[in-house]
Amino acid sequence: MSDEDLELRAYYLATADARVERLDAAIAEARHRGDAGRDGLRQVVHRVAGSAGTYGFPALTLTARTLEGQLVARALDESLLRAADALLTDMRRAFSQARTALATSASDPAGDDDRESEIELAARDEQEEPAALRPGAGIAPKRVPVVALFVGAGADLSSLAAARAVAAALGQAGVGLVCCGEGPCLSAAAQGYAENGGTAFRHEQRDDLASAAADGVVLLRGSAFEQPAGARGRPMVRASAQPRDAVFQLLEALAREERAAV
Repeated sequence: MSDEDLELRAYYLATADARVERLDAAIAEARHRGDAGRDGLRQVVHRVAGSAGTYGFPALTLTARTLEGQLVARALDESLLRAADALLTDMRRAFSQARTALATSASDPAGDDDRESEIELAARDEQEEPAALRPGAGIAPKRVPVVALFVGAGADLSSLAAARAVAAALGQAGVGLVCCGEGPCLSAAAQGYAENGGTAFRHEQRDDLASAAADGVVLLRGSAFEQPAGARGRPMVRASAQPRDAVFQLLEALAREERAAV
């Protein structure tokens, strides 16, 4: 990260606490006033969506932009308030990680040209779970498997969150990921995978090619794919309200297959 980028990040972080407080207050107001507080919450979320990505927080922009669209499209309900709470939690975590990374970079400014930035490394370290808690820990196949994730074009909050959670779990497990589909869910999956250590991402337009490249399949709820071409006979799960559990089940099935083949 260049000196100019670091300065911009530091500037944004200097006002981060105020941004968090504004969102916290807007959520509390919306909970108190109901739908009458929806537009005030939308305005605060809109400002997060418009600024976070510019200063190096693209995941916050993606989440905020999706939430803003939902706040425009329908009346305030508990699911939207929970989504706003989740955005608030993400902001606090992202800003804390970035401050830690900035402090690290400031103490060792040299040597950034030929390796990942200190900020990226620190963020990854804090996001990763202990190895024993990762999906499939202790049961992963010896050969690194590849999983195909089939996503839909819809951009509702639940499908975006599920796409990102599945891809994040696969990244943490060190599994290769091939995505088939389009739209915001594809972007959410790619970002969740990269942010959690995933290094083998590819995108296929055709479901038969995606299936052919994969050892197992995850179908995202809301995806147009019911039985992807070429997926017959491969372990397959559907991401539901517990996407990490679906990933665990799939990795366990792949591990059983490999053990049986030995």
